[in-house]
Amino acid sequence: MKLNSSHLSVPETLCRGAAPAAPCLSEPFAICLVDPESGRILEANDAAARCWDCDGLPGMTLDAVCTLGAAETKSVLAQFMAGRAEGLECRLRRADGAERHALLHGRPAQRGDCSLIQLAFFDITRYKRGLDARVSHVLNASPDAMLMADAGGSIRFANHAAHAVFGYGDGELIGHGVDQLVPAALRGQHERQRAVYQEQPRARPMSEKKSLVGVRRDGSEFPLEISLMPMSLDGCHATIAVVQDITERKQAEDRLTASERRWKFALEGAGDGVWDWNLATDEVYYSPRFAALLGDLDFGHSYACWMRRIHPDDRHRMQQELDAYFSGKRQNFLVELRMQTRDRGWRWMLARGMVAAWDGDGRGQRMIGTLCDISERKESEEALQLAAMVYQHSAEAMMVTDADNVIVAVNPAFTTLTGYSAIEAIGRNPSMLRSGKQDKAFYEAMWDSLKNTGSWRGRIHNRRKNGDELVEQVTINTIRNEDGEICRYVALFADITEKTRFDERMWRQANFDTLTQLPNRRMSLDRLEHDIMRARRTDKAIALLFIDIDNFKEVNDTFGHQMGDALLVEASHRIMSCVRSTDTVARFGGDEFTIVMSDLDETERVQEVAQQIIARLSAPFKLADEKLYTSASIGITLFPNDAHDAETLLKNADQAMYEAKSSGRNRYCFFTHSMLETTQTRVMLARDMREAIEHENFEIYFQPIVDLNSNRIVKAEALLRWQHPTRGMISPVVFIPIAEANGLIVPLSNWMFREVAKMARRWRELASSPIQFSINVSPAQFHGDSEMPECWIDTCREYAIPGETIVLEITEGLLLKANDDVGGKLRALHQAGIQIALDDFGTGYSSLSYLKKFDIDFIKIDKSFVRDLETDPNDLVLSEAIVVMAHKLGLKVIAEGIESAGQKALLAAAGCDYGQGYLYAKPMPAAAFENLLREARAAEEAASAIEKAHR
Repeated sequence: MKLNSSHLSVPETLCRGAAPAAPCLSEPFAICLVDPESGRILEANDAAARCWDCDGLPGMTLDAVCTLGAAETKSVLAQFMAGRAEGLECRLRRADGAERHALLHGRPAQRGDCSLIQLAFFDITRYKRGLDARVSHVLNASPDAMLMADAGGSIRFANHAAHAVFGYGDGELIGHGVDQLVPAALRGQHERQRAVYQEQPRARPMSEKKSLVGVRRDGSEFPLEISLMPMSLDGCHATIAVVQDITERKQAEDRLTASERRWKFALEGAGDGVWDWNLATDEVYYSPRFAALLGDLDFGHSYACWMRRIHPDDRHRMQQELDAYFSGKRQNFLVELRMQTRDRGWRWMLARGMVAAWDGDGRGQRMIGTLCDISERKESEEALQLAAMVYQHSAEAMMVTDADNVIVAVNPAFTTLTGYSAIEAIGRNPSMLRSGKQDKAFYEAMWDSLKNTGSWRGRIHNRRKNGDELVEQVTINTIRNEDGEICRYVALFADITEKTRFDERMWRQANFDTLTQLPNRRMSLDRLEHDIMRARRTDKAIALLFIDIDNFKEVNDTFGHQMGDALLVEASHRIMSCVRSTDTVARFGGDEFTIVMSDLDETERVQEVAQQIIARLSAPFKLADEKLYTSASIGITLFPNDAHDAETLLKNADQAMYEAKSSGRNRYCFFTHSMLETTQTRVMLARDMREAIEHENFEIYFQPIVDLNSNRIVKAEALLRWQHPTRGMISPVVFIPIAEANGLIVPLSNWMFREVAKMARRWRELASSPIQFSINVSPAQFHGDSEMPECWIDTCREYAIPGETIVLEITEGLLLKANDDVGGKLRALHQAGIQIALDDFGTGYSSLSYLKKFDIDFIKIDKSFVRDLETDPNDLVLSEAIVVMAHKLGLKVIAEGIESAGQKALLAAAGCDYGQGYLYAKPMPAAAFENLLREARAAEEAASAIEKAHR
């Protein structure tokens, strides 16, 4: 058996491939300097003297102090000298005659001009004894007789079944020669066969063996079959034999030769199926037992039908064995193969046979044989091989402890996972891995489960040898002996450290906001539902506060998203400072936060918290070098007063928050059921509006705009109207905000622009001079319509109207929030000839920089200045100032809301260019406006005729 450096902690300088170096005898393990030619020990350190219990090692040869023979010693030294040898397992002969297991490593060394070999011996006796105990435990559990013999034929191991087969008591076979198990008359032949096998040892399954004869302790002989497998034992050749007593089968076969009826019944009684193949007709007879082995499967009575039921991978071997038998290369037909059963599964079978009848030419006429189910034996053999392979090569760490929880075995994966080698771990308690993260109660529960159920599965936080955290998914099973007493605990470890960290990250990302580290929407709703269930049991109230940061978008647009993020973080800290540690503060999304206040006896505390939050968020935010001001609008709803479920409470708080915003912001508002009615009305109007847009149920009204000098109609403002089928005429003040909030303003504005363009073309010939049509444009049209202004410019081309025919009225709010995209759209419209009017001038920010930065053609004086023009001198002064400023900038001025001749006269005297209001006409349908244009044209033509007549 060879071990490599992964089995034991071996210094790197002693491993294969190390370059020659000066010898070193100061290591703590046994070191010897050896002459590579003679194998004689030249020097040895103190550890070597202790290892052999001998001070006279120098001068002795290597084969004298260990089990390696002279030839093998010479070969090993040559390999060490060439740097090609792995670690070699051997046994040391101590001065007191005792032997110790050791792992031998070597490397070339140089002392002056002299080439030496430095050998290091590692005592692995304790490890080997633990391994032998495990192997014995596994092999003794096998129902098959198993023997292990060394190269000299001495029995080194025999399991319980082997002692029973040969009639010996447990342990009595150990040390005896295998010849003792062979009849005296056959021992010479057996010795020759064993010598031939030793020259070319190979795995030889049962099916390749001829029947042999064994002798029991009482002298009785019995037929047997043997399966052989070569192995290495202490660095020397050894053989494992699996022995099967075939006495019953041989007896049955002997009876078969006496009579057809007798052998058929005999084999059936032995549990084997019988088959009888007529080679001349290719007909095959199957006994009832044969059919029973395959689940009473009737698959035809020919050799071809039989072959179809054999596993595809085994058919070639079946045919080969038949050919070898018929050609005389085999004395009998014997093959192991898999056959299909009724349930479409596969079972291993052993088929035997021989020709029972020959014709005159020596050709076989009839072949008789048996079929034996060997699935259990094959499974046992495979299980043993698989268990050893899995144990050594499994990616899962494995640890075996005794009944006192002392480690007796670990596999290589355990060393890879924990950093502890087998030598370091064996003999210690698994508590050496504990991290301290799990308390005493955790381990008590684990042991209770092992005691009551025999198994435990769970997650354990341990530490590696180097101190790193190690999270393991552990499965522990209890192994009991035949008396029901606990003898072993087997633990399997899977490293889930990274998975645990990943799961924790994913859980946090799924439930917490990455910016503020507050619970997110999902976690907030989960906690709200949990608090509702608890409130139902305790009969306590819950308050849900929905907080929206006022004007947060302006902060983002003006100072950038980084500053906006910093404001949100600071706002979250301020909100947290206003609530209890038991309350849940969450970032619901964007600039929205929620607070769940549970276990409330009275609601006065809720108002206090809302007032504190408003006060804290109204205080200036000092971020970087900027001082920012904002405020909060808060909606509040209560459980159980307002609703009984989380979804409705959230809806209620959202509605209350919008009511607070509509009422001027920087305030809080409690939910009322009237808010619900208002919201439902808005939802129904939004639904009806979609249908109205689809069916073009809107109507456009026109209000004339008059030249104050000539009193002629030169412009008209297009105004949208909605005649609802059940609610009557709905004001634009009501439906325009709904259209903007639901994304309907874009299709609605596009429809209106097309209709106005269509009418403008038709009315061009009605007026004595071209008329401009003004259309109010929502800021949402500039921000939400990716096809604007191209689609409007294309519409003008489609109806062949000049761009100057259309004037777009925008508000100062659009210019305040204008970005590069908005500015680019305004420039494109202006370049196409479409003119721009600044509506409601003087009521907003009225920054003069807008007039300079953007292409503005008209300013509209808001009607709030015109209304008191005759009575308030300030309004007159402001209006005059607006007119003078506009004219200086090359802009025209339109005054809205003119209702009296006095207002008109004052505006005309101030130099205002155009007027609009009830003095001239109210907004009217398109047909009425068309008639108005016709009448105006007729009046102008009549006046022109009279003037010509007077000339």
